[in-house]
Amino acid sequence: MNFSPIDTIFNDNFASNRISIHLKFFYHEDSRYICYSPNLQPAVSEEIYSLYKKTLNKELAIREKYLISQDDTNIEPFSSLLFNKDSKDRRIEKIDNIRSHGSGNFNQAIYDTLSEQMLNAIPNPISLLENNFEDIDFTVCTISNGKEDCSIISMFNYPKVLKSAVFSTTHNKLSKVEDKMIGLESRIDLLFYDESLYVFNHKSLDHVFFFKDFLNTEAKQFRDDLVSIQDEMIKNQKIMSKIFSEDDISYIQEYASGNQERMKKLWQVNSMPGRMKKFLENVHNIPLIPAKFKLELKYVATTNKVTMKHTPTAVNQLLKCMCDKYYVSILLNEPGEDSSKA
Repeated sequence: MNFSPIDTIFNDNFASNRISIHLKFFYHEDSRYICYSPNLQPAVSEEIYSLYKKTLNKELAIREKYLISQDDTNIEPFSSLLFNKDSKDRRIEKIDNIRSHGSGNFNQAIYDTLSEQMLNAIPNPISLLENNFEDIDFTVCTISNGKEDCSIISMFNYPKVLKSAVFSTTHNKLSKVEDKMIGLESRIDLLFYDESLYVFNHKSLDHVFFFKDFLNTEAKQFRDDLVSIQDEMIKNQKIMSKIFSEDDISYIQEYASGNQERMKKLWQVNSMPGRMKKFLENVHNIPLIPAKFKLELKYVATTNKVTMKHTPTAVNQLLKCMCDKYYVSILLNEPGEDSSKA
């Protein structure tokens, strides 16, 4: 398959002297990133270059049959997989132009963290880590050919064997290794290239970028928006009383609490500007949803309220009413939008 970093940066011969490598080791401390970096000898740089080139080729070969397209410009967009991610899905996700707000403001959060706290971080000498290599959370390796560069982010696991006794061999002689050793795994979790982030391992987003903290904020934002929009509609006399009760809103928050997959669903609504307000203005169309979907929420015309069971199924159905294309096409009276899920 065509993949730009392979065609450009990793297509160079290391011996051409055009390749430069910078390696940083990071660990988290109170939601901050502490960075350390060693000086690299040419032989070490060449070994790192070869390691990641081999790993990237292997990853692409393994995943190729899972990709719909063989062109990296059409690698599955992050936003479409983010909310419908199968744990067995091996496709590479791509966050295009992470400066933008295309998938909610997580794009901007990623870019700010990546730019300010990783790529442009001024590192401490690795000697200051005082051989506490087991504290390292992840590594960032930036590889440049003088014209372009890519940064590979890999989660770090300090091998158990290096925590124990380590020896070197010369002929038939076993000698103690005096200096503490450190190694790099042949893994690629995230790859940043040309303003886009390629996600090879979805779990690494939380590990590296505090994704869980971001989702907690989004879950709270969902609740705050649901309350404030109803208050605004009452103030503007569009409704006489709240459509959803405080108990319902509290249950929605309880439903998502501590569950990333559920919090993503709330975030999905947040990432659609104006969608919640449109839904609240059109709740009277809920009875138009076909009976075969067995909704556990009901619109009461006499009070202009929505009653719902306090079950995960009911919340999932409510969120579908807010963002699923088929449900929205009915609620907003836009039948041409999508009927593929009928």
